[in-house]
Amino acid sequence: MRSIVASMSLAQKIGQMTQAEIKSITPAEVRKYYIGSVLNGGGSWPGDNKHARIDAWLALSDAYCDASMATDAAVKIPIISGTNAVHGDNNVFGATLFPHNTGLGAADGAANVTCSATAQASVLRTPAAGSEANVAIEWPTGAAVRRLRPVSVHRRDAR
Repeated sequence: MRSIVASMSLAQKIGQMTQAEIKSITPAEVRKYYIGSVLNGGGSWPGDNKHARIDAWLALSDAYCDASMATDAAVKIPIISGTNAVHGDNNVFGATLFPHNTGLGAADGAANVTCSATAQASVLRTPAAGSEANVAIEWPTGAAVRRLRPVSVHRRDAR
């Protein structure tokens, strides 16, 4: 790891620490600026098409990945793609949506939290999402979780 970082220019290091939202960056800019991560946040779609099909999402993801591997960096670093899927994959037309995590936690049903997180992870890990997809589910935090667990689930939770 040290040798990789040592081989990077300042521009490459800054780019790798940058996450851009998909409506604000093109694959060409990912390559040019060595961007480390792109986010599919709320209200963004491939080609600004709210009804984009899964193949359009996959093509956009592939374009970002290909761009990240086409830089002039000595060591190629594949881009990390993030998606706002806390309530389900709400940017994909026709996807299943789930209640907000705070609502799930407040409902005092750990099984509901587990069920929705497991369902969302399975959707994001489908072949259409890419065979290399890694999924991190955001669990409810704060007071709602206190009803489910006696201790904090996140080290930054100060309570």
